[in-house]
Amino acid sequence: LVECFDVHNCHATLINAILPDSIPASEKDLYLSKTISGTFYEDVMSWVNSRYSASWNREFTKTAVNKYLNLSRNTIDKANKAKKSIHADAVCVDAYFSTLFPSIREFITNTPKKKSDKDTLNYMLNIVETNIITKHICKDLYENHDIHAISLHDGIFVKLSYCSRMPNVVKEFNELISY
Repeated sequence: LVECFDVHNCHATLINAILPDSIPASEKDLYLSKTISGTFYEDVMSWVNSRYSASWNREFTKTAVNKYLNLSRNTIDKANKAKKSIHADAVCVDAYFSTLFPSIREFITNTPKKKSDKDTLNYMLNIVETNIITKHICKDLYENHDIHAISLHDGIFVKLSYCSRMPNVVKEFNELISY
């Protein structure tokens, strides 16, 4: 089996599918373009590195963004006020969102984060991921293209011989997450 499709910057990208209508369209459009390009972490990394004279790499940025998505508003606010914090990386990501995507920042930071709450951002994003990858894309591959696919997290795996028959999965995925 080979991976023929992978959602780049998965949870950051999937946020597009659950953004409320109250987010300004121009902000949604900019966020969508940055996330579906597959270079969102690089964009955050470049912004943080230039603004703070930092030297983040892609893997560190990915970890910082995912950490940020799972921190409560209260934790982020406390970290912003502290001179030193174990969440300094998340503070930088928060500054990025505050500057470029203030309404999306409000949505992210105001969504519940408690592990026991099924309304958490992480839970909602996992449900969206499962619905899009498994219930839409893998189902379509099987029913309309006779391609047997296996999903694992944000990737789709198929036999090597199926890769050349794969339809434009990226286009279908982008249509499913667009508002």
